[in-house]
Amino acid sequence: MTKFCVQDLLLESVIREKNISDADLFWHYQNDDDGWNRFIFEILQCDLDNEQEQIVHSIQHNKRTTVKSGHARGKDYTGAAVCLTHCLLYNPSKTIVTAPTQRQVYSINMSEIETIYNHAETILNQSGNTLGANIMRSKITFDDEPNHFLEAFKAADKSTESWTGYHSQNILLLITEASGIENQTYEAVEGLLTGTSRLVLLGNPNLQTGEYFRSFRDPQYSALTLDCLFAPNVRNKFTGKDSNNPKYIKGQVDWEYVNDRVHKPGWTQVINEKEFGKDPDDFVWESPKEIEVIEKGKTKTVTKLVKEYRRPNDLFLIKIRGKFGRESNEKLVPLSWLELAQERWKERSSLYDWADNDLFLGADIAGMGIDLEVHMPRFGNYVEKPRVFAESDAVKSTGRLITYAKLQERSYFAIFVDSIGEGAGTYANLKQYRNDEILDGCAVNYDIVCCKGSNRDRISGLTDLTGVHKFFNARSYCYWALRENLDPKLGGLLALPPCEELIEDIHAHSIVPRSDGLIQILQKEKVKESLKRSPDYSDPLAYSYFPYKRDLSHLINDTKPFKGVGVF
Repeated sequence: MTKFCVQDLLLESVIREKNISDADLFWHYQNDDDGWNRFIFEILQCDLDNEQEQIVHSIQHNKRTTVKSGHARGKDYTGAAVCLTHCLLYNPSKTIVTAPTQRQVYSINMSEIETIYNHAETILNQSGNTLGANIMRSKITFDDEPNHFLEAFKAADKSTESWTGYHSQNILLLITEASGIENQTYEAVEGLLTGTSRLVLLGNPNLQTGEYFRSFRDPQYSALTLDCLFAPNVRNKFTGKDSNNPKYIKGQVDWEYVNDRVHKPGWTQVINEKEFGKDPDDFVWESPKEIEVIEKGKTKTVTKLVKEYRRPNDLFLIKIRGKFGRESNEKLVPLSWLELAQERWKERSSLYDWADNDLFLGADIAGMGIDLEVHMPRFGNYVEKPRVFAESDAVKSTGRLITYAKLQERSYFAIFVDSIGEGAGTYANLKQYRNDEILDGCAVNYDIVCCKGSNRDRISGLTDLTGVHKFFNARSYCYWALRENLDPKLGGLLALPPCEELIEDIHAHSIVPRSDGLIQILQKEKVKESLKRSPDYSDPLAYSYFPYKRDLSHLINDTKPFKGVGVF
């Protein structure tokens, strides 16, 4: 096949449209005001939306571009198209892709790059042409062109000194999930930004510290946002049922997803028209409402879209609007820590490196009303997906917990039961079963722990990791233990499953200032007011750190778990 050559690839109609000779096309893709977008559309066959095209235009014409994005807004797809464009248009050139995790680099970034490349290559092959590259898991190379390549790697895998080894008259460095990159990496890449080099930062606005956050206030950067409210699927009010519509963009956020978050308790609130505009992030949303109409003398119910004025909270700002939240230092756990914990879970879920860890099983037993029964299994610093039950009573709850614990075949397990209200009966049953030796034989050691958030005696003398701060009550202690096991600066490596309710629950908790210096977490009733439901998912996880006396004689070879509070 013929190696990549622009004049061989383009249809005659494209050449006529540009009204230039085919020999000049390569130069025009590099230098026309919108040349990169034309290349992406005409050669790579990618159809970007207006906001994505603005990003491409910025990267073509600016040395530094930083982008923050809402959920599933296509930032990685756009980044992949840009990287391929730079790699294919410039020779010699070095295109570098990096991210905080291997999963992000290989399963997302390189996967997107390979998908776009293979699609374009298939179309070109039909006319006997080829892009001429060798595409691998972590690299794209060209035969006999050692100074022409695309390379992808996890940022932490490169030492500070090794970054200085990249030299070329054309360098593009794309850093994705940029809020998770250490400052040392940013300092190291500064040495690459010479000549016609370009730096691109892509990420979600989770963290209000670090170089990525500062880039949006740095005049050296061209700063852009991918807002879910302006996504084509959302503007066209597409749902999953419209996936066969040629205008539906698969893989991107759609109207159904955003509408669900608009109406989810704690994400936005309805305001009146007079209040609208007092907050710069206020927005208008058309919500489906069932109304009665009279047609031909008969009353029937129809669904119509009714305009509402809405004010977002931090979760909506970050996840949907692609904006930094208004988070204060009083938040118990920053959203960025929760995102990192979920990334760790995705990497570890298939490795089973947690399979031999002891089981700590927290249980929130459902009461009367709409509360759920939720069990949160924690294997050391790995949390499995929650086990959720809509109906509950003491007998059923006891049976579920015993059955699950036995099936895990652990050398040690502990079951933590919130014994306030309905949980009291379950705890009593578990204790009785222990006395009757029903649980014997399924573990060398096990404990049944009664958890009362208001308890103060159990935490007497206990402090946080600094050894300075004490706690107002046991609930505050447990949630602080959860926080310390999520804190990257403390070496917390807790891995959280992809459960939106769990993230919402944890994020809804904040620190209550006290004059006596004790650590106090927001009262449960206040959290329920914010969520419009009980924090059924975070409570059992937090209570899995409830302090108790544990027999550690079964531990072999001085096994040492992370020594945050709540671990004994």
